[in-house]
Amino acid sequence: MSIKNSQISQGSVLLSSPWIDDDTFAHTAIYLTRHDMSSSVGLILNRPTNSYLHHYVKDVPEGIPLYNGGPVSKDQLYFLHDASYLIPFSTHICGKIYWGGDFNQVKRILNMGMIDSSRIRFFLGYSGWDAHQMDREIQENSWLCYEGDFNPIATPPPNLYSQLLCGQDITDDIWDTAYLYPHIKKQ
Repeated sequence: MSIKNSQISQGSVLLSSPWIDDDTFAHTAIYLTRHDMSSSVGLILNRPTNSYLHHYVKDVPEGIPLYNGGPVSKDQLYFLHDASYLIPFSTHICGKIYWGGDFNQVKRILNMGMIDSSRIRFFLGYSGWDAHQMDREIQENSWLCYEGDFNPIATPPPNLYSQLLCGQDITDDIWDTAYLYPHIKKQ
């Protein structure tokens, strides 16, 4: 497992560079749900809200957390899951991970106990980039691509960003300007 400025694709996990100067994306881990010639779309994995799904949707079990997926369409609900066989019209992302699907069916299977928050994660809003914008930001070292197995549905630890950034083999070129940020240590 390593972090590099490499080719990204749908299903990649991106980490904001330690020196990014943007409150929205500082210290974020983003799961790319789409990356193609027209745009890139992702969900911030490590920004829990203080709200729960039942605060926004009627007739669902209490206690299912919501995450801030990004600054775009913050009034819309998005979800990742690993249960395409239970949720029709899901879009395959990568491996066992799917995005969206029939929300009425999601409500039914949540209420029936056929799926719980260990297999589905809900987000308000998403993060989006225009055509080639993400590629430019990668070249500018604004984002680092985490290369390794990662489950974007699992509840992230509070220190997910630092675990992924500092706990892995990071190529030296990423650290060229890290001296500007003494709180980030190369391991």
